[in-house]
Amino acid sequence: MSQLRTSRLVLAMNHLTTFRGSTLRCTYIDEGDSDAPVVLLMHGEPSWSCLFRKMIPPLLKAEFRCVAPDLIGFGRSDKPTLTTDYTFGRHVNWMHELIIKNCR
Repeated sequence: MSQLRTSRLVLAMNHLTTFRGSTLRCTYIDEGDSDAPVVLLMHGEPSWSCLFRKMIPPLLKAEFRCVAPDLIGFGRSDKPTLTTDYTFGRHVNWMHELIIKNCR
């Protein structure tokens, strides 16, 4: 996992498996104590995790851990070239994999 700092939030990057066996980079904000209760902040279309930049500081102050992923194809996450890759089921699977890997 690599990290990139933008303003005061850290964007982490994780590699997710695609349905073809290759990998995609999924960026996400992960702030707060790793043992704290997790608040999962999910954006919609056409947005990205930076949408939550003003919500995260008060949640951190309330002692929550904030995880805000960029959906594949949005923000700084990888963008598959085939439009057929963008299905609801694939987004669910990609986010499930990210949550299982990082939010335990």
